[in-house]
Amino acid sequence: MLKLLFTFLCVVGLTFYSHSQTIHLQVNTMKDSLLSSKQFTLNSFNAAEAELKLKIDSLKRIGYPFLELDQKITDKKLLATIRLNQKIDSLYIGINEKDLIYIPKTIKIDGQKIGLAYQNIELFQKTIIEELKAQGLSFGKSFLTDLEFKKGHALNANLVIESGLKRRIDKINIKGYESLPKNYISYFTGLKIGSEFIESRLQQKTEKLDNIPFISVKKPTEVLFKKDSTELFLYLEKFNSNTFDGFLGFGSNENSDFELNGYLNMVLLNNLNFGERLGIIYKNDGSGQQTFEGNIELPFVFSSPVSLGADLRIFRRDSAFSNSSQTVELKYYLNEKLNLKGTAEFTNSTSLESENLDSVSDIENYKSSFYGIGAEFLKFGPRQLFGVNTFVRLNLSLGNRKTKNNTDQYKLTINGQHQIKINYRNKLYLNLNSQILISNNLLNNELFRFGGVNSIRGFGENSLLASRFAVLQTEYRYILDTNLYANTVIDVGNYENKLNNINENILGYGVGIGLKSKAGVFNLIIANSVSNVQESNFSNTRIHINFTSFF
Repeated sequence: MLKLLFTFLCVVGLTFYSHSQTIHLQVNTMKDSLLSSKQFTLNSFNAAEAELKLKIDSLKRIGYPFLELDQKITDKKLLATIRLNQKIDSLYIGINEKDLIYIPKTIKIDGQKIGLAYQNIELFQKTIIEELKAQGLSFGKSFLTDLEFKKGHALNANLVIESGLKRRIDKINIKGYESLPKNYISYFTGLKIGSEFIESRLQQKTEKLDNIPFISVKKPTEVLFKKDSTELFLYLEKFNSNTFDGFLGFGSNENSDFELNGYLNMVLLNNLNFGERLGIIYKNDGSGQQTFEGNIELPFVFSSPVSLGADLRIFRRDSAFSNSSQTVELKYYLNEKLNLKGTAEFTNSTSLESENLDSVSDIENYKSSFYGIGAEFLKFGPRQLFGVNTFVRLNLSLGNRKTKNNTDQYKLTINGQHQIKINYRNKLYLNLNSQILISNNLLNNELFRFGGVNSIRGFGENSLLASRFAVLQTEYRYILDTNLYANTVIDVGNYENKLNNINENILGYGVGIGLKSKAGVFNLIIANSVSNVQESNFSNTRIHINFTSFF
């Protein structure tokens, strides 16, 4: 067998200067009586040794596992001779039956043997270690034994896998936000005391905490392995996520008179470190309609994946009617993004004495109750200027309305929102809002009221009445600067009012701009509207001003 001879001659010029020394590395390669030589200039003796080690490791990886190294060190020289011995091109590995579960599925197994090119052995063993970790065996090992030469530059070997014991999470330590309820860790990440510790999934699970709007992950989770226990250290920070936003709307009414309307929305989130949510909404559309709404949600009651919510909504149309609705909601979280819910809604509507609507007979006192089921998908967006939450909400309710007679009714609500990132500067925002009320007969004071900045821009707040409607808000958003963007407004919709035999297509269009500052986010939108019975007219132009503050 032809033996290759690599001679590494490190000639060290020990000429001492005040700040440095120069080392010359000469590599002599002998193969088939042919001699080639290369020279390198290095800046330290350690660098010469490191270069030698790199060469040895490289030779072993390409098929020379049995090479021999002789070293001779003098005052001024390092002489290294490497005898390569037999080259190995392929490896045939025997595997115990109990260890087959740790072999990657991408590798073909013939009985209980695997054939590999020798240069792939390092990757093969690495994938085994990764598979062991994926199965909770963090300290598993694999190595080859019983090496034996075969003909044709091949080698037989046996694979030994020491799986070790499975690790389980014994303790979770929270650093930085110690008052965070442990329920959020367990239900949103799946990291629970007693659960299997799988290293490859740890960071992925921890990052799910960023889906919680009042938590910020400061750095990767660390693990402390003890002889008989495993501890996690999560580095979290409380993120202030209370919001206050409002808008003013300017426009003209049907008589071309100046009209002013407004809206206030405040959300208090996690101020008691319980994850609770309290919301208050007040809306005055400037045409005799006022809305007040208060809601609260208590998450993970009794340390369970169940959240309890309640909502009170009061709507008043001056000199016409007043509606008061109470809703109770029970959510069950399947994971950090998806929940199922059950709802109960009770409404009491009162006709006011000084009625001044055209169709007086369509307003009556009534009481209604609806019981429904639904589902919600929610993924929080990044905390930045264009951060948008992605959600889909679906709710189906069956109910009964009591007037002089009882009437069975059905209600379906679908809401969704998503932002498509085209590139860094260009984004497309989509928002869908749809509701339908199915009933044999309808009353004016139970119809849906929509229109305005939170439904279809260019129309007055709550100026449209419908028994069924669907509105798609769209915005093309262009980022001008880190804290400044411009956007188009194109809102399309259709609604039906069976009470007045109306079925109409509607369109809102315009432009807007947004500015972020330390105080909050300022939005300005100028929009107009078109419908089947309304042409585009400058007098229909509406200006919507919105400001959102975070505290």
